[in-house]
Amino acid sequence: MKRQMIASFMVIALVAAVMGGATMAYFTAKADAPENEFVAGTVMIDAHDEVVYCGSDPTNVNPGDCFLKCIEIENTGSKAIELRLVDVGFNITIDWDWLDDHFDALCFSEDDFEDIDALHRAYTDGEFEIPVFIAPCPDSDWVMKYVKENGVITGFEFYYAGGKIEPGDSVDFCVVVVFDGEMMGNLWQGAIFEQWGGVFQAVQASNDAPEAVWGADWDPAWLAMDPDDALIAGTSGAYAAYFYHEGAFLFQDCCDCDIVFEPEDPQD
Repeated sequence: MKRQMIASFMVIALVAAVMGGATMAYFTAKADAPENEFVAGTVMIDAHDEVVYCGSDPTNVNPGDCFLKCIEIENTGSKAIELRLVDVGFNITIDWDWLDDHFDALCFSEDDFEDIDALHRAYTDGEFEIPVFIAPCPDSDWVMKYVKENGVITGFEFYYAGGKIEPGDSVDFCVVVVFDGEMMGNLWQGAIFEQWGGVFQAVQASNDAPEAVWGADWDPAWLAMDPDDALIAGTSGAYAAYFYHEGAFLFQDCCDCDIVFEPEDPQD
């Protein structure tokens, strides 16, 4: 009887083991995973030192002169980039001593200025408009906006609208600079117009980087506009009207000029 009971318990245990899952052998193997390497790309640019002026001699400017200035920018990194130029402003130095020495000869008294101090006060009070204007050529793939503080233009920004620039490729930054024939009176004789400060900035073209880094200033809809509309959007209708009339660029001859000056030490 005991033997039958023991045998019964062994059968029950065996059945329970089978039902609960018995230990089994499986075929296995292993291999080392290959090492994966990710190398960060680079964003680098080079603004070439060579500056080409086209038009008249930039060291001897006359009222009504028009200039074309071009700088080459190269993508020397490994990533495609978008490009802009910021912090471009005007720094104008008037030769007050020279104007004082020639005050009578320049007929300032006929314009109701009693002496050089009266002329200086009028300039300080904003009675004279700055006679120089700047804008991209229509086919340059650059668009411009001005920066204002308290209603006064303090500088300009330029954005490359020709699409991303691939590694090893270069683009030209070409703008027209015009000295207005009517506004550039005797006050500006001997003045030095320094407006070529600025910093070229590049950002990777991928992963929405331009919008993230440059914010609302990077507007694809604005960049896709016709040049005249982009100038209005970036500046004002009055400013754009100085360069465009019914969609025609008024200084196209300046953009197409073939007289090149390369001064060693230019006075802008």
